[in-house]
Amino acid sequence: QHPAHTGDITVPLRFNLPIRSLQMSGGSHYTLKINGQTRFSMNEMQLHLISRYVDGAAEKDSSSYHFGIPNQEGHSGSFNMSKCDRVELIVKSDGSKPITVGVENYNLLRYQNGRYSLMYSD
Repeated sequence: QHPAHTGDITVPLRFNLPIRSLQMSGGSHYTLKINGQTRFSMNEMQLHLISRYVDGAAEKDSSSYHFGIPNQEGHSGSFNMSKCDRVELIVKSDGSKPITVGVENYNLLRYQNGRYSLMYSD
């Protein structure tokens, strides 16, 4: 969570796990850049409409961006941020609310030669 600021705020995203979705609140416009390339650039209303369509009933104060395609079992894909050099979320804010960014991720438990280990770790 970042305190309330006015203007464009760059939030570096450093995760070493596959990310299923990105949840955001507090901004009026969001741009996700991966290694300098824009993945999406949408205002709060566009993201909220997509969230409501994909999730069914999205929270009123937050929006989410899913990296997979929705299906009956959930979302089909993820984004492995550990394969990227630089991932940034640029948030335009009027300073009235704090900026909150969250992720939904997962990990895999591997069993090999009688031992358990996590596939992804810091």
